[in-house]
Amino acid sequence: MRSALQACARRRWKRLAVPLLLALSVVSFGRAETVAHWLFDEPAGRPPGSVLRDTGRFQLDLTLGVGGRLVPGRKGNALRPASTQPSGRAPEPVATRARGDGPPRSGRMFPRVTASPLNLGAGDWTIEGWFLLDPESDEEGVIFELGTGLRGQDDLVTRLSVRPRENTFVLAGLAPPAPGPATAAARRVEFANPDGPPGGAATLLTATLAADQPLLRGDWFHAAVTHSADGVLRLWLDGVLSATALADLRALPGDTAGTLALGSDTHARHPFPGAIDELRVSDHAVLPAGLTAHGPTPPPSSR
Repeated sequence: MRSALQACARRRWKRLAVPLLLALSVVSFGRAETVAHWLFDEPAGRPPGSVLRDTGRFQLDLTLGVGGRLVPGRKGNALRPASTQPSGRAPEPVATRARGDGPPRSGRMFPRVTASPLNLGAGDWTIEGWFLLDPESDEEGVIFELGTGLRGQDDLVTRLSVRPRENTFVLAGLAPPAPGPATAAARRVEFANPDGPPGGAATLLTATLAADQPLLRGDWFHAAVTHSADGVLRLWLDGVLSATALADLRALPGDTAGTLALGSDTHARHPFPGAIDELRVSDHAVLPAGLTAHGPTPPPSSR
């Protein structure tokens, strides 16, 4: 009798154990790892050249340019483009990490920012943060741009920007070479190989995520763009799915010098029309529950 009860208990445990182990694996492998996280909580009034700390795994610190300043944010301070650039000097990006910089506080050095995990490509990743759009903002503003040169060509970039007038977020990046004629959303680009010919070729792709409702103006909202390995982009607003698009992205050439810029492009153009707080890059496509866990989501009435 005891052996029969034990056998029954073992069978019951097996039936329960498999779903339990699967559930645990989903929790373990579904959790997003932070690649970079800029809080922008340094004291307001800091001069250009000040360091903006990255609290992420690789400590990819930025430099505050004359094109940016720190202002009160959603929590602590936030990054905002300056209203004007100083006359008599070349424009500078709002916040930038120049080519060749290695993390000053991390044991791991990246001789090029294009060799760092911020060189987003075909895998799972997320760019998210809190955003404050000025009430009258209409012009396109850059949130994140990784380019292959500080003053080089515009072709080789991974760029996320917002277009308030159209209520869209736009991602520009590289994709495999596409057959057929070039279009406004996909055009062929070629780049040199530093080690000699042959060079590389790719398609510069522009994917548009049109929000299903007007973007909030004059108050903070959370936005995230996720990319999954199957080539699907998703836009989440305050943790709710708002738009999807297809984008078979590839990383930028890792053997090229590069520049990372936040709040503008690397040429100090297209400043973000408002303020950015707690910008985070993760190496997974974060699920909505993970998005809202990074901070309280505003109630629906505030959107």
